[in-house]
Amino acid sequence: MERVNYSIVNRKCLESIAYAGGFDSLITFHRSKFFSPDEKNTAIVSYIEQLARYGQRVQQEKQNAQQSLFGAGSVVDIQRPSVPPVEEWNQLALLKKERDVIGLYLSAHPLDEYKIIIDHMCKAQLSDLSDLDKFNGQEIAFSGVVTSVLSLTTKTGRPFGRFTLEDYNGSHEFALFGKDYEKFRNFMFNDYFLFVKGKVQPRPYSDNGDLEFKIQHIMQLSEVRDKMIKEIHISLPLESVTERFVKEFSELIMENCAKRRKSEEKEKSFAVLRFSVVDRQQGVTLNMYSRKYKVELTPDIVKFLEANDLKYSLS
Repeated sequence: MERVNYSIVNRKCLESIAYAGGFDSLITFHRSKFFSPDEKNTAIVSYIEQLARYGQRVQQEKQNAQQSLFGAGSVVDIQRPSVPPVEEWNQLALLKKERDVIGLYLSAHPLDEYKIIIDHMCKAQLSDLSDLDKFNGQEIAFSGVVTSVLSLTTKTGRPFGRFTLEDYNGSHEFALFGKDYEKFRNFMFNDYFLFVKGKVQPRPYSDNGDLEFKIQHIMQLSEVRDKMIKEIHISLPLESVTERFVKEFSELIMENCAKRRKSEEKEKSFAVLRFSVVDRQQGVTLNMYSRKYKVELTPDIVKFLEANDLKYSLS
């Protein structure tokens, strides 16, 4: 901020950089603090605006010192703005701000928290709905985040709705009428993470053999994770069961359980840990499970399993 050319870079530019995470490698605090208002002043001034004003003043004092009678006056000691105490944005809010300013999710994707469910329980992506012929007569499932919702009324006065769902590779707009609208309208809210299951079938009253995707079931992805997934089954080659692996995996599971206990909800159920230790040379497999620990399927566990190249399945 002390070096920025403020004749080129304005406050709006600085805010866009902060929203997109452009300062993340230079700061030790969450980017949300840039936009915290200064409560000490009567005028509402964000922290990033305070920083800009500070930088401009420092530059002005340096310039004044250089132009003084002696050519090298002392620069006035200007106090730097202190980082305000403010609550951090949640992951979804942070990612939405990234997308607003640069047009895409940069540091992560909102669906990453549910990637394990998407990879194991979804047969299709939203982009597949543009070509339904390959799924004719099949039941398929996919997941996404709701990005827009419209509640409308037909010419006869009956309510219907449209909502757009977005996944990693594309988006698709769905229209719900009649009983389907009444049944699923409670899921039509922005930022809902949905698991959608249905069947590809001939469109009613169509003479051309046109196909449609008929929604049969919708659940929130958090509900799928908490209530439908009962077990995670991990296949462990014997050579992978090293002292280091056991230590790292144990610490990960205990940390997962500690976090779960702090925010545990009665309606949640957590996955049983099952293992198959495989000795390929001897052709022996030992099956076991943990009596003590049940886990919540978080991205940390998935990353650990994938980093160690371990196969796993859900049931």
